[in-house]
Amino acid sequence: MPLEARGHDVPRRGVRPRLVLLLLMLGLTATSSFVGCSDAPLIDAGPMGPYLEPGDMQQLDAQGAHLLDVLQSYRREHGRFPATFAEAGLQPMDTGTRFGPWRWRIPTDMSTYVLEVGDYGRSQFTIHWSERTQAWSLDM
Repeated sequence: MPLEARGHDVPRRGVRPRLVLLLLMLGLTATSSFVGCSDAPLIDAGPMGPYLEPGDMQQLDAQGAHLLDVLQSYRREHGRFPATFAEAGLQPMDTGTRFGPWRWRIPTDMSTYVLEVGDYGRSQFTIHWSERTQAWSLDM
């Protein structure tokens, strides 16, 4: 004899999960309509934000010029570039910016170097100095 005939409730499969899914979809739709009306950015980039503010380029240029002077002085004294900033006597506070730390790259043949700051993933740009071109480049 079926369970219904004996007076037992038979659970209906699929009704409760469908109801939960429907409510979830309605909630997401309502939330997305509120988010779409906001003028605020969806992601708050904070102090490591991707946007260059007025004065940032001048500040980075001045800091980069100081780093270049230290690195060039080291090269004149030792006949080679330092492998790291620390080897040149620079401290982390000398090489830090709100866009992340300055980076120093020397190819294995030691023929040239690149000094750069920024990160495409975090700040959506990089600024680098190339000894070859003797100029700063901004890549966005």
